[in-house]
Amino acid sequence: MINKVVRVITVASGKGGVGKTTIASNLGVTLQKFFDQNTLIIDANVTTAHLGFFFDLIYFPYSLNDILMEKREFEKSVYLHPFSGVSVLPASTDLQDILKTDLKKFEKVIEKAKKKYDIILIDSAPGFGKEAMTALLACDEVLIVTTPDISSLEDVKRLVYIANQLKKKILGIVINRSKKTLYQLSKKEVEEYVRIKSLVEIPELDIFQKSLFLKTPAVLLEEPYVTETFKFLAARILNLPYSPKYYKSIGEFFKQKFKSFQQDLLLFLKRFR
Repeated sequence: MINKVVRVITVASGKGGVGKTTIASNLGVTLQKFFDQNTLIIDANVTTAHLGFFFDLIYFPYSLNDILMEKREFEKSVYLHPFSGVSVLPASTDLQDILKTDLKKFEKVIEKAKKKYDIILIDSAPGFGKEAMTALLACDEVLIVTTPDISSLEDVKRLVYIANQLKKKILGIVINRSKKTLYQLSKKEVEEYVRIKSLVEIPELDIFQKSLFLKTPAVLLEEPYVTETFKFLAARILNLPYSPKYYKSIGEFFKQKFKSFQQDLLLFLKRFR
């Protein structure tokens, strides 16, 4: 009998505000929905948990914290996202849970998850504190998210050094929130600065704010550019060939823009009625 190889990937960043959870949530949905990879996303940022917001998990009875405190079994704390099929293990936002949670048993949670899933994405805390180190120690591979500015890239260098010291495989970097301005570095400059290949560059787009408002990952909002970009990222992680198919015709482009306008109008009316 051949043992299944389960991939445990930590989505990490050297600093906050680079869109790490946005990347983790959309990548997880893409792997599950479009590449048929049984995927679990875990929020390991237990002091400032945000992953649940991307999946409409605002108030939920059980969480990663309950497993770590041995109040709840692993299988009964995981939530299945109905629109994508991806599994989500959120962290609690309750202050008492946060204060009582000990991450010493986190790797045991990963071992249980390995029995059920093909890919486990760990949404790490930013920086280099205890939570971030726990996520790095528990994984086999690291996907680094950064913005194309010097302060973020300096932290990427530190993160790369730590990952190498821990003998973790670095899959590459995701250049996120790119604006193509004079004060941001180009993809080539970023790669030369940190000496790590870039898997994809994702621009700053309003759809990511819209998705958070809707509590739905952006790849499910039928915006071809975003969906195809994440398919390309997922394919690179899976080492599969993939050519993004953005718009088949100019007619499809305008049809999509009109649909997006309708969505925005409905949101506006819903918010201010």
